[in-house]
Order: sequence, then structure tokens, then C-alpha cells
Amino acid sequence: MNIYLACLEKLGCRFSPETDWNLLFETAEYARLTNSVIWPALAAFESRADWAFDQLAALDEWFGMLRPALPSPSGGQPLQP
Repeated sequence: MNIYLACLEKLGCRFSPETDWNLLFETAEYARLTNSVIWPALAAFESRADWAFDQLAALDEWFGMLRPALPSPSGGQPLQP
């Protein structure tokens, strides 16, 4: 993580030591998965395409498998929603 932060600092991006990296990574992953829902949802709505429902089911599983990218700073188990 220190190498990553050093590279970002060279680019002018500085982060607070209190930065919640898991929150940032989680937000990015939810955005990526949410973006992946758009086309299958449209295909399911407009043409009832079988592939779209299969893809939506897979995305639902992927959302359910999301876990924190990094260990909890306290060393305990991360809270689950």
C-alpha cells in the first residue's frame, strides 16, 4: 500500500492517513457492477432476451460476493450490512 500511495503522491494525489480504503474500493466496485447491469436490464425489459436474465442473475451473485479488499484496520472482522 505504501508503494501505491507514493506513486499517487508523485502525481499530486495525497490521501489522509485516516482514508477508508475499503470504502473507496467498495464504491468503485459497486459502480462497476451497477454499470454492468444497464445493458442486460434494457435487453430484458425490451426484448425479454434469455441471455439478459442469465446475466442479471450472475450480477446478483457478484453483488452478494463483495467483500472488503483490505483487512480491517482493527484486525477484527469487517461489519457486514
